[in-house]
Amino acid sequence: MLDSYPGANNLLGTGDPNVCLFDGRWRMYLGGFHRGFKNNLFEATLPSGEGPAETTDWTFTKQEGDPNSAKMLVPQPQKGAWDHFGLHEPCHVVGSDRSGMNTVRRIYYTGRASSETTGTEGRFSIGFLEWSATGWRRHPEPVMSGRGEMRSALGPKVIYAEGKWRMWFRMVPHEPAKGIPPRSQIFYSESADGVTGWSEPVAFSEEAELFSHAFVGRLEDGYCMVLTPVPNLHEEDGYPPQQILLSFSASPSGHRKDWSEPVPVLDASGGPDWCADGFFGSSVVETDGALEIFFTGVARHRKWLARAFERILHLRKPPIPAPYFFSIGRVTVARDGPVVSGSYAVVASASGHSP
Repeated sequence: MLDSYPGANNLLGTGDPNVCLFDGRWRMYLGGFHRGFKNNLFEATLPSGEGPAETTDWTFTKQEGDPNSAKMLVPQPQKGAWDHFGLHEPCHVVGSDRSGMNTVRRIYYTGRASSETTGTEGRFSIGFLEWSATGWRRHPEPVMSGRGEMRSALGPKVIYAEGKWRMWFRMVPHEPAKGIPPRSQIFYSESADGVTGWSEPVAFSEEAELFSHAFVGRLEDGYCMVLTPVPNLHEEDGYPPQQILLSFSASPSGHRKDWSEPVPVLDASGGPDWCADGFFGSSVVETDGALEIFFTGVARHRKWLARAFERILHLRKPPIPAPYFFSIGRVTVARDGPVVSGSYAVVASASGHSP
């Protein structure tokens, strides 16, 4: 993050905004890198009665007794746990248990087992938190792991639809670092209770497409998928065009053939500095006939000293030393016509902000 977080002094960076309306309040769940030098999950909310198309006045839920610290949803997992080093990429879901009689509320997330976030040594799996009478509780074991060469599972995008928990996620052999070519493929799996019995993952995208996120949102008359490719953190060759794309389906299908051809709605090329190197961690909600897409923007790759010097010249504090910088943004897309065959047009250009 290039600027600090007012009222959340314990945060050094955020990303992966997952926006939803729950219990009459708009909420954003996001991953944050905190001053313990690990990642956890956090919540921000809009003022009561206001929606995401009307304001960007997101406020972090605060730690009890400390109005200047954002509250972690759960304590950092203990050393040696499969997710000790980081909880990333949250996805809030409300659904039913296997009996269909009880409603459960969960946040699926990516857990990191090693200190490395990129490179060949990192290992990631997917787990979840569940809401209880005392708050969020962490399920002790992962529910989805990688397979074979694709040893890590990340980026869970989960919905509960037509009586099943449905997950789109990516599998990778590694997260790309400088000089290491990207590899990524989206897979699909489903479960009756969202905990056990997940079906064997089937490929949803081709690896050559290099999609890294595939968020599925429910619309009034169908479903929308927000797709983003692997972001080009170091401005290297071998990456696809950095775009946000939309695809549509009449059903929550795990088969690519049931979805429309993805169309780009936002392109990093020629865009503002704060998202010039790509996007990731997107989510979408439908409000008043328009689609509000939230995403993480990757700032143009520059050496820290050069960026710090420029900010000092403009009487601004230098950024926290980091290899790259993220911001949370939003773009509004107007919708006209049926879910699959209708037209879509950007009516508000991307704007970067953070809670």
